[in-house]
Amino acid sequence: MSASNVDSVEIVVDLAVFIAASIVPFPGSEGAALEQVGGKAHSLLLLTALGFNVPPGVVLTTHFFEPWITTMALTIAWQTLTHARSTQWPALCQLLKQQALALQLNAAQTAAIIALKQQLAVMTDASLFAVRSSSPQEDRLGASFAGGYETYIGIALPDCVDAIRRCFASMFDERVLAYKALKKLDLSKPRMAVVVQAQVHSDVAGVAFSLNPLNNDYDEAVIDANWGQGETVVGGEVDPDHWVIDKLNGALIEARIGKKQLSRHVAADGTLRERSDRQQEPCLTSKALAEITLLLSRVETQLQHPVDIEWAIADGALFLLQARPVSAFVPLPNALTTQPGQRRRLYMDLALSSGFTINAPISVLGLDVFRALFGDFAQRAFGPLNFSSKPEDALLLFDGGRMYLDLSNTMWLASPRILAKKMAVADILVARALEHVDSRLYKSPKRPSWAGIKMLARVPGAWWRLRGLIGTFVLPFLAPQRMQRKISQQLVAYERSLIEEVEFSLPLQRFFDDHVRAHLSTLLNLSTPSVGPGVIAVKAFTQLASSLLAKDEDLLDRLDRGFAGNVVVAMSLHMHRLAKLLQADQSMDLEQLIAACKQGRLSEAFMTNWKEFMQQHGHRGPMEMDLAQPRYGDAPAIALQQILGLSQANSDHDPTLSALEQIARRREAVTIVLQRAGPIRRALLKHLHRIIEGFSGLRDTPKHHLLLILHRLRQRIVLEGERLYTAGRLDHPTQVFDLPMAALLQAETDSTLDLRQLSTQGQEFAEKLAAHVVNFPPLIDSRGRIHRAPRSPQREGEWAGIGLSSGIVSGRARTLRSPHEKPLLKGEILIAYTTDPGWTPIFANAAAVVLEIGGALQHGAVVARELGLPCVAGIEGISAAIQDGQMLEVDGGAGLVRVLR
Repeated sequence: MSASNVDSVEIVVDLAVFIAASIVPFPGSEGAALEQVGGKAHSLLLLTALGFNVPPGVVLTTHFFEPWITTMALTIAWQTLTHARSTQWPALCQLLKQQALALQLNAAQTAAIIALKQQLAVMTDASLFAVRSSSPQEDRLGASFAGGYETYIGIALPDCVDAIRRCFASMFDERVLAYKALKKLDLSKPRMAVVVQAQVHSDVAGVAFSLNPLNNDYDEAVIDANWGQGETVVGGEVDPDHWVIDKLNGALIEARIGKKQLSRHVAADGTLRERSDRQQEPCLTSKALAEITLLLSRVETQLQHPVDIEWAIADGALFLLQARPVSAFVPLPNALTTQPGQRRRLYMDLALSSGFTINAPISVLGLDVFRALFGDFAQRAFGPLNFSSKPEDALLLFDGGRMYLDLSNTMWLASPRILAKKMAVADILVARALEHVDSRLYKSPKRPSWAGIKMLARVPGAWWRLRGLIGTFVLPFLAPQRMQRKISQQLVAYERSLIEEVEFSLPLQRFFDDHVRAHLSTLLNLSTPSVGPGVIAVKAFTQLASSLLAKDEDLLDRLDRGFAGNVVVAMSLHMHRLAKLLQADQSMDLEQLIAACKQGRLSEAFMTNWKEFMQQHGHRGPMEMDLAQPRYGDAPAIALQQILGLSQANSDHDPTLSALEQIARRREAVTIVLQRAGPIRRALLKHLHRIIEGFSGLRDTPKHHLLLILHRLRQRIVLEGERLYTAGRLDHPTQVFDLPMAALLQAETDSTLDLRQLSTQGQEFAEKLAAHVVNFPPLIDSRGRIHRAPRSPQREGEWAGIGLSSGIVSGRARTLRSPHEKPLLKGEILIAYTTDPGWTPIFANAAAVVLEIGGALQHGAVVARELGLPCVAGIEGISAAIQDGQMLEVDGGAGLVRVLR
């Protein structure tokens, strides 16, 4: 064979290989890889293989588009975009899309298109087709890209190349890049596949969810529909008809006929015709609703996760056009989930309040430690407890990355309304939601064993066992100054014992007993009860003074702030001092700052303050209540990043002076109150003021001490992780936090225990939470239903919450999910779902603080008051609704947030 013939054979073979790799028909191709066909096409192939009524089609795989990808990668626009700031994206994306639309088919691609048309001619007699983008990164768990890429309908085969090219170009749309950045997906490696699918000439079409996206209820199907093509619903062009269906019995829960402003229909020649008739007529019958609900349930069962689908009805036949995982919902672990139709249970998320304020999955080991600590407290108070460990008999639940209070069992002790009153100070949204909970639906049918007479008989013994705690709580009311001196000395000694040298060489169980459980007793009997006198004295003083200051809201407001000695405020002020010392050198980036600090090359004043900061606050940090999260002492870069952000604000504002001013203003208000009071009331107010001066600054001290204990435990756990990693039993040392404590204790003596497998089991649900959950709800039931407070009436552009710190300011909004997500500039209004003490250092730059979750005792509110910042909480949804840069006015006294522009 001649060389030319050999070359010709090789060309033919290469062309055949390219076509085979570029075309995947369905039905007929079940095993195509997701990376080859993209998320949408992969789903269609699977649904077709499972027997669902999916219109047939062909996928042009990522292989087909590689020549175009190569060409685009060489453009200056793409090379610039991969390193550009997001502000530069619009112009670059527009240029890239123009260049993509000018791309031509090469010979191999032309042959593949011919083969595609031949394949479609064999598979279907359709004359028109829908051409849809299908990226390998879309329609996956946690990333749907809904509405990001393009779909073109009513396309004749001769015109399909242009539609394919436009689908490819949509990969460079700014909205796609923004979504990728939000989901932390790789921007530098774009990939695309395209589906060419027989057109369904739908009479009615729309979308449906296998859970209710508004309340997360697993047993409710939600269906939106319009006449004609479903793109009007998917694209949000119309107000569709809307139904909510009970999946268990098919009952109609909600029905609303939408305005259906227009409908779009595909004519025989492929043109799209818009109509605006039949707007008052529901576009689905009860039979069609039942069929769609059944289809939803079948798809959800087959794919084993909640889904949203696109569907269409043509000539009475129901077609499944697409199914993707629901990307944003709150899953529950099996142990907390009841079966469909069973009596539901109601849970309150304790990790959002009660001093925890963690809006992220808590590690397996972190939950296990708190389970042990709460168990220890119960044993110390009530003696040995032999109650049932069944889930339906529980009070506290530690599972699924969260800590829950079982409200269904708690209702045997108090009604939802009583619980709401107890919760009002800690979390106003929870309190409002509890007020509307129907105990008839959620109260456990059987009294839990711990709520019976036997438990009541243990109360006298509990009072005796907790006599140290009771004494520390009561005696300050009798002799405030003497007890303040005594308790202060005891707290100093206790703190010193917590930071002295620890025996890290002890076996883990012995370490836990000696350095956690042993210190827990002092925490319960000394640190914790010492907070109570100050809190009660402030409330009593304010109530007694209110009639004297009824016409002077400013003076009354001063009485609830300005308490010296708060350790969280001290941490924030200390970090701000470090930022001021760093302002002399504005040229350093974070990496340079870390290196300079590590090598001691910063100013002597900074290094001295830095050492003091680490000694006093090195055991603190963002999400600090989870044992797995590094503290400032473990990862100094966390603190240095916050300090650098504060220093770059280059502000003359001094929060230390603000804090001192709040103290002076409170004392001035106290003096005025005493002057206006009669002799008897004055004597009582003076006594209360002595208690306030001695104890109100201790509000965050118990948590400060608990975190010292946990920090030591974390250091010991890290050593254990390093030992197990060195022994080849873990893939990395931090994998130790994915294990329960029992496994770590067993691993010390059992070298055959498979820790990798156990850690994988512990991490699976945490990854599921991380993929789907944006904000954990305070109240959720065992079928996923989220209970929310009814919305307060409000005017357009105004959000109503609870005022926690007075004052009226205006400024630009800055919404943060974590304290180091992005800089908070001086004068900006901080908006967050919730905050813990790891956030408070950045409060120095804030003009005001707005929180979804929290009450008067939430850390963010406490620090805001001490720094004189207006603070509003209890505004559900504001962290998602407000965009960075919007001008807001925050009225901390009235509890209002107004959008100015």
